[in-house]
Amino acid sequence: MLSNLRWARLSCALWACALLLGMPLVHAASIPMLFANYDHSDRFVIVKGKLEGFAGATTVTLRNLATNAVMAELVPTRGGSFIVRVRVPSGEQVPCNLSVEARDASHAVVKTAELRNARGTCGKQYTVALSGVVTDAPIPFATVTVTIGGVTYTTVADADGRYTLPITTALLDALVKIEADGVSPATGEPIEFVNLVGSFSRLLDEQLTEGGAEGNVTNVTTASYVLVLEANGGEPTSEDELQKAETSVDATELLQLAALIKLIVDDPDYTLPPGETSLLEFVSKPEAVTAYLETVPQEDLDAAVASILQDSNLVA
Repeated sequence: MLSNLRWARLSCALWACALLLGMPLVHAASIPMLFANYDHSDRFVIVKGKLEGFAGATTVTLRNLATNAVMAELVPTRGGSFIVRVRVPSGEQVPCNLSVEARDASHAVVKTAELRNARGTCGKQYTVALSGVVTDAPIPFATVTVTIGGVTYTTVADADGRYTLPITTALLDALVKIEADGVSPATGEPIEFVNLVGSFSRLLDEQLTEGGAEGNVTNVTTASYVLVLEANGGEPTSEDELQKAETSVDATELLQLAALIKLIVDDPDYTLPPGETSLLEFVSKPEAVTAYLETVPQEDLDAAVASILQDSNLVA
């Protein structure tokens, strides 16, 4: 067995021989990270680093460490430096941690980094106790589903159509959508009501100032949802888009559509047209709605509008 001293001398001799013979010394590949920051104003994740010990064609992949989703792929400069700028879409959670993977023909190295300067948007969870009533007249035992950032929460309303559902997220800018499915006790018609409430931060502010956050799901909120989608050319993805679309909705048209929904849900004399099985799909067809309204006596429509305006659960 070689002594420590002899082994050290032999190691030095081998290193010297490698230099004399022109043999390349092999270094471990690595990814020194210079920074991984979040620019809150533009919602950009910015990552900068340098590859060391890689040779030949190399690719760099940036991933969200929590989900393993690829955020960006690129080829570094000839010197190995790289910088990645990725915008986080509105409504998506800012990643707390990232991984940078570099590969060439001989190496595969992964370096993880914590994202800095996220200003509380990374990982911080908030909870809102959302409550309300599913009503046209109250819809008992309706299934209530709340969706935010691709995550769904579900509960069942009580006999009076009331529900309470805690929702938790870090996505303050994400829109909250409430859907309710049930059966009208008056007519037996299946109902599908929707309320696109607005951003989670709006609910959080309401809870902090009012002691609770309310989300009724009604004929009025459903009519508003349908007309907002029509005005926006699709479902809004941000609070700004939602507010602009809501502003463009005509109040008379809104009440008229809500009244039509009320008649179909509450009045046995009114049902969905032949071939229609979904209330929400039907009222989302402007031409079909116009044709149906032409068959409704004005006094019935006016009575339905008056009933809506007198119901604080519908217009408060």
